[in-house]
Amino acid sequence: MSMRTLFLAATVVVLALVVSWALVYYEVKPELIGVFIAMLAAIFSFLGVVVTWMTVQEMKLAREAQERPYVIMDFDLSDPPIINLVVSNIGNGAAKDVKFTFEPDPVTSDDRNISKSVLLFRDGISFFPPGKTISQFFDMLHAYLGANKPLTFDVTISYRDAQGSRKYKDFMRLDLSMFKGRHYIVRKGIHDLVKEIEGVGKTVKDTFKEIKRIAAKIDKGIPINAYEFHVISRVDKQTILSKLMEFHDVWTHFYLESKEPYMRLEDVKSKLLSLGRQIANLIPACHELDEQTTSQILKITLRMSDLGRFSFYGEESVERFNSQGAEILALIEEVKAKVRNHKEQSE
Repeated sequence: MSMRTLFLAATVVVLALVVSWALVYYEVKPELIGVFIAMLAAIFSFLGVVVTWMTVQEMKLAREAQERPYVIMDFDLSDPPIINLVVSNIGNGAAKDVKFTFEPDPVTSDDRNISKSVLLFRDGISFFPPGKTISQFFDMLHAYLGANKPLTFDVTISYRDAQGSRKYKDFMRLDLSMFKGRHYIVRKGIHDLVKEIEGVGKTVKDTFKEIKRIAAKIDKGIPINAYEFHVISRVDKQTILSKLMEFHDVWTHFYLESKEPYMRLEDVKSKLLSLGRQIANLIPACHELDEQTTSQILKITLRMSDLGRFSFYGEESVERFNSQGAEILALIEEVKAKVRNHKEQSE
């Protein structure tokens, strides 16, 4: 029973006591006392009806309050620095035709007006069951505060109950100022764990793919690109000649004749040493060269190796290095001419 009902009942009791006292005090005639008692009974009956009606109305309002929908909106920063805009129906009834009106429009740090770009806020919610919550990403805290955007928004939420017979309109203020100057620690959670596991899974998948590729190649043989370990049964003279021409290209185009050398002296030395080893490993497998040509190619490989180990002491040593490289070029030209002559004679 409400305070209003209690007050009305107390008033009736006091009025009855006052009337009774007045009848006794002023010695009212007995025949009039019956009239007053009948009047009091009628008044008490009327007041009882009023009290009953008010009680029924209060119970009806209480039942409607319990069964009505109640849609609210607020900022959620439970996972900092992410700001989410959360809409919830905390009532016990479903809401229909939920609409949102913002003042001012919420604009993010990248100038995105969510009241117009997000369908949830632009078109509203046609049916919103009780206990349901919808979370929409709004912005990152540091980015939004750094953009000097408004910190408070007035929002009006209008909707109807499930039967459409009652309309509701609630006003609330969204406030981000309480989060200004807040410090937070980013903790890794289940999503970070899932992301790491996905990365491990991708790595394992790529590893198995590479293992399958290597296994397929092993079934066909074991090709090793390093000439020092290359297992090969036969090499033609054109292969050796192409390696000699590789020296020609490195020396001429990438070192000697370049105004701004693409290779430093140390890089050239390393390349020459590698070429000498490669050619030396190819010669025993080549049966198309005569003894004299083979001897001359071996001489070239030795001189390449010497250049690969060359020590510089000053400008004169650089000139001597270049001179020896030029001599190797001349020897290569001689070998190239012999190989071509031998090919023409064979044909």
